[in-house]
Amino acid sequence: MSDPLLTVRGLRVAHGPVEVVHGIDLDVRAGAVTALLGANGAGKTTTLRALLGHLRPSGGSIRFGTRELAGRRAHRIARDGVALVPEGRRVFASLTVADNLRMGGYGRTSARSWRDPASLAQPLALFPELEPLLERPAGLLSGGEQQMLAMGRALMRRPQLLVLDEPSMGLAPKVVQRIYAALAELRGGGTTILLAEQNARVALALADDAVLLRTGTVAAAGSAAELRDGPLIQEVYLGRG
Repeated sequence: MSDPLLTVRGLRVAHGPVEVVHGIDLDVRAGAVTALLGANGAGKTTTLRALLGHLRPSGGSIRFGTRELAGRRAHRIARDGVALVPEGRRVFASLTVADNLRMGGYGRTSARSWRDPASLAQPLALFPELEPLLERPAGLLSGGEQQMLAMGRALMRRPQLLVLDEPSMGLAPKVVQRIYAALAELRGGGTTILLAEQNARVALALADDAVLLRTGTVAAAGSAAELRDGPLIQEVYLGRG
């Protein structure tokens, strides 16, 4: 069992006067995949936005290694080694695939290496499908290709923690399999991953640990196998509990 890279305690997040995340605890072990699960509206994206500095928590602690992230600005958290693959991909539609990837490394690569093809080696090794598309505008890619691009762009930062928000959303089953095969490869290489997913089945097949949210609170947490085999997943997703 590895030590936690990310430790969240008592996290509270509000939208205006309404609190939507109610004091949750979350651990992400170094080198492991942690799935943050829950039905639509459970608080997954709000939690991630607070962890990444896009929302200011109203309470609680977020420890990343030895650093406290709560209240820290998003660009500083990114510099600390946390990279996000956002919901909906959010690629730069008018830029080429190559320049989208390079944007991911902005601030980590020198001006001299900006155009060096070798700088794209890691994302292209993971997603060789992107190599023949390097000069194509990202807006002309399929949804699956854009998801690969968004993941490759995040990896250009060489993050200590890779965070993904709904990576399977809107994708065909075969494309989801390809995306999760890439995540499994990253996990095998020691990348620490936190992914928020509504698709519990596919997430639990990959994850080591899982946290199940229900209306902004933790309904269950433990090993992915325990949650996968337990009754609570169906209760939360089907509204029986």
